[in-house]
Amino acid sequence: MEKTTAAKFSIGRFLLGGKHFALTLEFATSGQVSGKGRISQSTNPPLSLSTTVSGACEVLGAGDTGQVITLTGHEASTGLVNVHATLTINSKNRKIGVASYKHLNNPGEWVEELRVPVSVKWLKST
Repeated sequence: MEKTTAAKFSIGRFLLGGKHFALTLEFATSGQVSGKGRISQSTNPPLSLSTTVSGACEVLGAGDTGQVITLTGHEASTGLVNVHATLTINSKNRKIGVASYKHLNNPGEWVEELRVPVSVKWLKST
């Protein structure tokens, strides 16, 4: 059985009414990543987008970049792609990073968010 590590990611600038992208991911030793996410925003128009994500994690050894995680998210009921994300985790402090992502909004248009701060809470390995 392959070992996995789990983590919770909080992506956002934490401004009043701003977007927040919460992810819970499992990392397999093979480099595969899977999990669930939710993008929310309380201001008008409100946003509540759930997604089931999968992708890959590449470990880098140079500079401040420790891990690059690429994800594609799908709506659970339809299977349609609704999120693309790239997270870069700092090699010196694995609790922080940056993310760029795009998501579908209510009219079905892609909205892009660039270089958004990430905080990471690493959970136990299984």
